[in-house]
Amino acid sequence: MALFVSLNNLSGLTIADVGELVWELAQLAQQGYSVMPSGVIVAPVLEQTLATVSNREPLLTDWPMLLGQQDLAEAESLRRLLQRLKRALAMAPVDLPWQTIGQTLLAPVVRLQPSLYLPGMATAPLGHLLGDVVCWGDEQSLSQGLKRLWGRLFSAPSWAY
Repeated sequence: MALFVSLNNLSGLTIADVGELVWELAQLAQQGYSVMPSGVIVAPVLEQTLATVSNREPLLTDWPMLLGQQDLAEAESLRRLLQRLKRALAMAPVDLPWQTIGQTLLAPVVRLQPSLYLPGMATAPLGHLLGDVVCWGDEQSLSQGLKRLWGRLFSAPSWAY
């Protein structure tokens, strides 16, 4: 599976791979509506990055289960765990075909927009809550912007949602 694909070429991918927003945009484009040319970083990239984070931070291996523990019911404990996750994520390498992405980009500045999918749940409100990240189109800026966007998944508003 390609890690970065064009919005116009989602064949073989599912809504779980690309998220609700991208899936709907691709359907609109197929129906003939005008949609901005876009690229998609597929969900397994985040999963691989989180696996790398878990290998470096053994405590974080079971982070979803940690959220249900009694001592994390306190806001301060939860805040510390989420901050630790965000720091570890910010330091993790992101394995993407950066040269291909750089050649695909049509502008020096890029808008990174979240596209999520959770079965049986509308994810557009959460995507709006996470917001967009605007960054330069070079490898370092894209990597930092992507990790900043992913890090927003581990914020208090995201968990409250």
